[in-house]
Amino acid sequence: MIYPEWIVPPPRPPQFPPPTQFPDNPELQAALLELQKRDKDFTALSQFAQSYIEVIPAKHHQLICDAVDDTVFHDKYDVLVVMSPPASAKSTYISVAAPAYIIGRDPKARIISVSRAADMATAFGGRVKNIVDSAPFGTATGVSISRDTRAKDEWTTTAGGGYFAVGASGGVLGRRADIVICDDIHASFEDAQSETQLQKIRQWFEGDLLSRLTPTGKLIVIGQRLNPNDIIGFILKRAIENPRIRMKVLKFTAICDDPSNDPLGRSHGERMWPEFYTDDYLHDKRQDDFIWRTLWMQEPPSDSGSWVNTEDIQFRPSPIITDTSSIYGMTDLALSVNSGDYTVHFLVAVNAQGEWDILEGVRERVDPEVSSTKLVKLCSKYKPKEWLIDDDNASKVFMTLVATKARQLGIPVPWKPMKMRGQDKETRATALWGQFKRRKIFMPADSPFAGWLTKELLIFPNGIGSGVDDGIDALGLMGRRLPQLAVPSGALAPNPFSFSFNKGYSLNDLWDTAPKQSSLRI
Repeated sequence: MIYPEWIVPPPRPPQFPPPTQFPDNPELQAALLELQKRDKDFTALSQFAQSYIEVIPAKHHQLICDAVDDTVFHDKYDVLVVMSPPASAKSTYISVAAPAYIIGRDPKARIISVSRAADMATAFGGRVKNIVDSAPFGTATGVSISRDTRAKDEWTTTAGGGYFAVGASGGVLGRRADIVICDDIHASFEDAQSETQLQKIRQWFEGDLLSRLTPTGKLIVIGQRLNPNDIIGFILKRAIENPRIRMKVLKFTAICDDPSNDPLGRSHGERMWPEFYTDDYLHDKRQDDFIWRTLWMQEPPSDSGSWVNTEDIQFRPSPIITDTSSIYGMTDLALSVNSGDYTVHFLVAVNAQGEWDILEGVRERVDPEVSSTKLVKLCSKYKPKEWLIDDDNASKVFMTLVATKARQLGIPVPWKPMKMRGQDKETRATALWGQFKRRKIFMPADSPFAGWLTKELLIFPNGIGSGVDDGIDALGLMGRRLPQLAVPSGALAPNPFSFSFNKGYSLNDLWDTAPKQSSLRI
């Protein structure tokens, strides 16, 4: 096991004889059981919390505790970020149990704990101090608090470690920390909507607080999202700009809207902590959509005001498809597997009124071999008029792979490569934005893709990280194609002899009609 330089590895647990060896001595049995319990309490934060705070961790608490252990004692991460809804008991584990547990394992650790206000920081500090100063804790660890530092918000151990609690923007200069814990450090939801207040807290966080952290120190930040540019958003952006930062992010949403990325392994629509977050409780929280998306779903909508809002996103139980409707496929390609961006496929039906019905959406982090197979199957199922894709080099290689599979199965793929023209994402999505603003795009609310697509729409273009706008990139292809299309009035007559990327072509047509030596015969 690897430990940071400032941590003294915990001593190897003594090998106590099993209590069953002393059936005739109940007092000795009880003493041995107590020793075993003490040893177990300091091997995992979740167990420590059960013993010293008398709480039973829910599944999200267990994941938080495991992440703290991995960050502080296993040295897997430099930064731990936990996003969780209000009243999810995250502070109990991070701001109360964790500091006491860390000091119990390493009395030399120096901790700075930050809360939104000085009085709350002092309250947390008092609870931590009471645990560390308790007789059971002292007996189990041998740790004691120096007699000359008895304040709730500032005290030291006799081994040289210590704890300092401070409100956000409070004075920290002149101090050093091996661990910095930030717990919901914005003063209020209202303050977090003010760019002036956000800038002040970001400047203090980076200029004052982070400068106190030792080179091998650890940063733990927990909170509910309040704004795209809140302190969690700021930290996420810093990590993107500096890929050397090893960061663990846990994002808990009140209701699962993205099963493929849910740390709790929930199904779509499943509640977090269902014993506490009942249906009635969460129903009341959904009255204000902006607050619901921000505080409870950890997805603060775009702050630019230039993209879509919830009223622009339309749902209907089933698509309206007539004889004059046309179906289009589109793909936004990614080459990453298991991480990074997604490959996204959409099938969209366009009716005579210019309305779009999204029939199916697929989002996967898989290699092109798997993506190509999926695309051919979708073509076989929906028989789209055109399949749109960017005309970059990666897509051209992908099209070749699809061509092989399509020809083997005898399934035509009517490609329509779309020129990118060096435009940025937001510019390429302008036509898509207009279609949403006209409320002409519909999807079934209970479809697997509705959750993640809605999330992308509400945070675009300010989403942070990878895989946050791939669905928009894919649908944006249809938006770019839209100006070139008349309102559907039936199937367009194919032109099997047109191989220009500007006009579109079928892979089967391309193969069969191109000269054998032609470069078009891919």
